[in-house]
This record gives sequence, C-alpha cells and structure tokens, in this order.
Amino acid sequence: MRALPLTQYNLVDLPEVLALAERFLTELNTAGDIRYLDGTHLYHDVPCDLLISNYAFSELAKPVQDIYIKRILSRAKAGYITWNQSALQRAGWDKGYPLEEFLPMIPGATTIPEEPLTAKGNCIVVWGIK
Repeated sequence: MRALPLTQYNLVDLPEVLALAERFLTELNTAGDIRYLDGTHLYHDVPCDLLISNYAFSELAKPVQDIYIKRILSRAKAGYITWNQSALQRAGWDKGYPLEEFLPMIPGATTIPEEPLTAKGNCIVVWGIK
C-alpha cells in the first residue's frame, strides 16, 4: 500500500451536509485545501485521484447518477464505493442503476465483499490504483 499526500479535498454533498462538514472541519483546524461542492448543482468536471462514497451513490436516481458518473466518477483515478443494494431492494427503490449495469460504466471496476457485511447483497466497488 502507498500513502499519497493529500493537498486538496473535494467534498460533494447536499448543501446542508456541506455546511455541517465545513463547521466541523473548521473547528478541527484541518490542513489542506477543502472545497465544498453542492452536489445538486454539478456544472463542471471534478477530477480526483481517489473517490470515496459510503452508500450515497447507490441510493441516487439514475439521472443524478449519470451526472455524477460524467462529472466525477469517470474522472477518478481510483474509487471506493460502499454499494447499498439490499436496502434499496427492500424499499422498492429501483430508480438507480443496478450493480450489474453500473460496473461496466467504470473501467476496471470490480466488487469485493463488504466486511463486516451490513446487509445481504451489499458490497464494495473498487477501481484504479493498486
């Protein structure tokens, strides 16, 4: 495993979540350049070295997922997404991409088991730098 120096962070989320994150990170006096990007208005590309999403991406509707794929995921050199398939199925949510449709959209993407498994059907999607 290689450690990469982190000099810039892009946090992408809903405005209310970003406001809370900014307040918390400001109180911690965090180092580095942090950009807070409103996920409801992604008008430009957001290239990144590492993308991390815990459950959030898999819970979006397809039109929103399409924007995130175009603007962020396809530009990430590496990624880690905790995929929340089982909760979506139980709730009858079928508006997002199923895992088997999403994986081919990201070159090199594969799944690994979620450990510990939070619910049947959940997994981790990874791609990029090894």
